[in-house]
Amino acid sequence: MSSPAIQLVPYDQDPLHILAERLLADHQSTLPNLAAVTVILADPQAAPLLRARLLQLGSEQGHSALLGPNILTLPEWARNYLPADTRICDRQAQLLMLVDALNQHPGLLKSANPWALASDLLDLFDELTLNHIDLPHDLQDFTRRLQTGYGMRDLEISALGQEARLVHTLWHARHAQLQAEKLTDAQTAYLLALSQSLQQLPADVSLYLAGFHSFSPAERHWLITLLKRDQLHLLLHGQTGVATERYHPDAPLSRLWQQLTGTLANASDETGDYNAVLNRVYDESAGALQKRTADVKAQYVASPLA
Repeated sequence: MSSPAIQLVPYDQDPLHILAERLLADHQSTLPNLAAVTVILADPQAAPLLRARLLQLGSEQGHSALLGPNILTLPEWARNYLPADTRICDRQAQLLMLVDALNQHPGLLKSANPWALASDLLDLFDELTLNHIDLPHDLQDFTRRLQTGYGMRDLEISALGQEARLVHTLWHARHAQLQAEKLTDAQTAYLLALSQSLQQLPADVSLYLAGFHSFSPAERHWLITLLKRDQLHLLLHGQTGVATERYHPDAPLSRLWQQLTGTLANASDETGDYNAVLNRVYDESAGALQKRTADVKAQYVASPLA
């Protein structure tokens, strides 16, 4: 297939339009039937727009109707590969577990609302799971890791004591109860399903992904594996190699490019006036924002952002 596995779509172009063009070009031999094609979008609300683009472009090519592709989010797609005997503990049940554990440790709860605290902890635990972070069994070891991560001195470590004890205690209490009841939390089940899909996805199936700017470590492993197998096509919206500063909107995309390809991102070939003006907004080396605005007005008769 001549199309690149990772395709950059400039800011001034519609990524859904580009994706629709690519789907029709890659599967021209099966048109108007795209039922065997799977598209994974970051935002499910973009699905109707993609279908509209496909119908418009298909009509221009002489197809009055199309049998559309399967459009899913990544968790929805991965769920098809979850082992049948997996029992998932839903969020409400996990909240009940955490509230019960908090009530058993009144010293940790103090005057906090147990439901609000449990909800915040569950969000944190989901992030830890997605990022393959496990907590050590020893509380002091965990606290020292936090101290190192935050660059704190020994004199400041006491400030972490209460928070570290709370997170450490509830993390292990939750996992002990899930294990005792032979249940799996949703994020662990998701990671298991992604891993299983790498073993079960037929070799002749390719996936299309669009709308993403970042992935968890497990998702990146999944992406890289399928990219190496030539079973995945990823459309990214924006630029790479323009800036790596944290405040620049292109920084996440540049980091993602490096994570997936193992190489530093090169500047996108198609910059254009639209992107050039956006880059000037975030280029603090070019002077104050007022000066940059004046420079842009002097350079362009009409605003490329209009």
